Amino acid sequence: MDTSVVIRTKNEGPIFKNVLEMLRAQTLQEFEIVQVDDNSSDGTESLVYNYFSEDRVKVVRIPEGKFSHPFSCNLGAKSASGKWLVYINGHSIPATNSWLADGLSNFSDDKVAGVFAWNLPNPDANRVERFLYNFYSKTLHGKREVYKKVQMGVLGTTSAILRKDLWEQYPFNESFGLGGEDTDWAKYWMDEGYIVIQDP
Repeated sequence: MDTSVVIRTKNEGPIFKNVLEMLRAQTLQEFEIVQVDDNSSDGTESLVYNYFSEDRVKVVRIPEGKFSHPFSCNLGAKSASGKWLVYINGHSIPATNSWLADGLSNFSDDKVAGVFAWNLPNPDANRVERFLYNFYSKTLHGKREVYKKVQMGVLGTTSAILRKDLWEQYPFNESFGLGGEDTDWAKYWMDEGYIVIQDP
């Protein structure tokens, strides 16, 4: 399969069911799932098999105490067979049934290194979170935008698609243990003349 959906999980609880249901409802179904699990103890790592057949799923476990954002992203990419790396978290619910197809449609241009969308609030978000996320994502970033220079938050891997051939040349920098590896990756490729697309 050309597309690998890399999902990072740890004790995601019931919200992970919503993620898997939306993945199963995607208009484009030609993808494998690579679940990178950080030692869940609530059944999160086996839930995926209730929604997808075993031949479409790889569950990769992070060694105890080794979690970091870039390490988990790289671990998922190493296990992925697709040429597109689609990153979400176990609580990142795709916003629409065409989320995957819409994101992949941006790669008709060879200069696109990655595509991402800003986050919307989950159903259980409080009023302040709902206001802030909706204002930021819909008001400030509600239209398709092309980035040629890096900005903070660009290509956040809560909802992003990357070219695996570019990841193979420059994996996520694991010195960014607390985050920022995704923006660093975007900057590296923008400096090489590539672009990143924000597609709501």
